[in-house]
Amino acid sequence: MVERSKIVLPPKLTVPRLKNTLSRERLYERLDQLRDQAAAIWISAPAGAGKTTLAGDYLAQRKLRSIWYQVDEGDNDIASFFHYLGLAVAKAGVKRSQPLPHLTPEYLSGLAIFTRRYFELLAERLKPPFVIVLDNYQELAAGSPLHELLALAIEQLPPGITLLVASRIDPPAAFSRSRANGMLALLGADALRLTLEESAGVAQLRGYDALDGDLLQRLHQLTDGWAAGLTLVLEQVENNLSSSIEAAASGAVFDYFATEIFNRSDSDVRELLLCTASLPHITVEMAQQLSGNMNAGRILADLQRRNYFTYCHDDGGRTLYQYHPLFREFLLNHLLLEKDAPFRHSLTLRSAELLQHSGQEEEAAHLFIQAQEWGALIPLIQSCAQTLVSQGRSAVVERWLKHLPNELIEQSGWLLYWYGICRIGYAPVEARDYFERAYLLFEKSGELAGLYLAWASIIETFNYEWGCFYPV
Repeated sequence: MVERSKIVLPPKLTVPRLKNTLSRERLYERLDQLRDQAAAIWISAPAGAGKTTLAGDYLAQRKLRSIWYQVDEGDNDIASFFHYLGLAVAKAGVKRSQPLPHLTPEYLSGLAIFTRRYFELLAERLKPPFVIVLDNYQELAAGSPLHELLALAIEQLPPGITLLVASRIDPPAAFSRSRANGMLALLGADALRLTLEESAGVAQLRGYDALDGDLLQRLHQLTDGWAAGLTLVLEQVENNLSSSIEAAASGAVFDYFATEIFNRSDSDVRELLLCTASLPHITVEMAQQLSGNMNAGRILADLQRRNYFTYCHDDGGRTLYQYHPLFREFLLNHLLLEKDAPFRHSLTLRSAELLQHSGQEEEAAHLFIQAQEWGALIPLIQSCAQTLVSQGRSAVVERWLKHLPNELIEQSGWLLYWYGICRIGYAPVEARDYFERAYLLFEKSGELAGLYLAWASIIETFNYEWGCFYPV
């Protein structure tokens, strides 16, 4: 059993370190009330409304034990979700116990039973009061099976353990029953809008201690209580706000002001931002290597200190930076406009290599696929496949394999073998075909390890099929 102190969490499980944020006691008190009333709380508001900041500040202000889980599209593979959540619980749990189970193929036929038992075991390992935060929940696909499973999970949470979800969208239909029976409470966008007094507080945090009352009122009306918009508009105060600018859709306001501020930034800052936009999490060393700027650490720290859409995480003694999703999207769009295709391709490849060397293989694979660098993706698949499959995450391996040109797969016994392993749990006849083709390639090349693994897997497909055993 691995000791908690030796467990290193991936970046998606680290709590953002926030600076210069406004204390919002009215919302903390509301969250206190909702925690007493419901097993789960859903914070629903547009991008840049301050959901992540509110959740992080609340945990800090109330000194609550917690797990922070940043949802991404990879969590549409439910085995990945259970794997990462298990890592977080192992780190945060108060009891020395066996790790939570992985969602391996034998559990797939009883997902509801597995989920209920999983969260029962999870609750036994945590000491109330405890909060499990799922941030950026909107990254899940509308049809993700995780919606139904989390609705079941809410029913298993004992008093004192709260699920806190932050999302740009309201709860999907799968949570209707949880809302109807009072187990899931909603904190909506209207509640998160800054009041006039809170807008004044944000201005003071940014160094504007004595804004003219009329100007403050105008700023507040322009941004309609939208935290991200106010942050950007305050950057423009000294340049005199144009009277023609009116409150519009949040995305339009963001793009307008972000462009104004981005264009006024020093060239080395702009270059650093563009060169690091492809990275989901950034170390100072990565930023230095990609941008060639040895002052990258100072620039990133300054962005975070100014609360300029840059978060900071502690990762086992090193500092990781992360851009707000709106800001990262803005930077990626500018990268597309300002840099030519060869530069972007080279940048994507170097970013992927840095991610791989830092242990972020899944993020690296995404960029290798984006750059169509199959020569880099194939060895990554071969080095990670066994570990991912043992964690029940064969869907991740299969997703990577599907991006490869078919002729490359047909030339590799190992790629065919892993394709079969990914399919064996739910398509054993199809998997057998992959194993048979892999067997022939291994036989031709004389790779005995692959030969025997393919042979054993062919036999295993008949057990999964549970039909005619005569061919065995």
